[in-house]
Amino acid sequence: SPSARGRRLPRLDLVGRARFEAADALVVELDEVTARGNDFRAGRQVRALDVLHQLARRRFRLFEQNLAISRGLGDRAGTALALAKLGRAAYEQHDRERSNEHYRQALRLYREAGNRWGPVVCIEGLAALAMSTGRPKRSASLVGAADVLREAIREPLPPPERAWLDRVVTAARGLLGDEAFATAWAEGRAMTLEQAVSYALE
Repeated sequence: SPSARGRRLPRLDLVGRARFEAADALVVELDEVTARGNDFRAGRQVRALDVLHQLARRRFRLFEQNLAISRGLGDRAGTALALAKLGRAAYEQHDRERSNEHYRQALRLYREAGNRWGPVVCIEGLAALAMSTGRPKRSASLVGAADVLREAIREPLPPPERAWLDRVVTAARGLLGDEAFATAWAEGRAMTLEQAVSYALE
């Protein structure tokens, strides 16, 4: 049956996001090591970074496989989850256009299903995208909206995700200034779920 087959779907989070954080750290360290002229250590870091990039590509393929399976089963919840995971994976690979497309598709599916958790994840992803494309005010408002929605469902961000979103907040505040950031953030917190979703999809 579809439900039995659905239970056999591979988990979408088998490859942890920590590897992307490790890749970022290696990039920074590689720059520092190369600047100091330590070619041997830099060579080791290049090899390690290549392994991490290979893992990132494998992770992306895993999500694509799960998306195809979920669509084939008519599993709308699984499809939305796979799209949201692909949105984040594409963002980490600096593919902003694909990330935006995946997040928006997932958000529409979550809205249609009346899901309350999924939209928050997508809104946070779109907040990061807004910041990365030079729209700090929009980013701050989306973060504010996601923040109040998480309070409503009593689902705080896990520490690694909190650290990731905190970097988005720090960047937005740095560009806007404290007062303008607080205003934009408060505007987001004043939104209902439906308002936040509509704003995120604009």
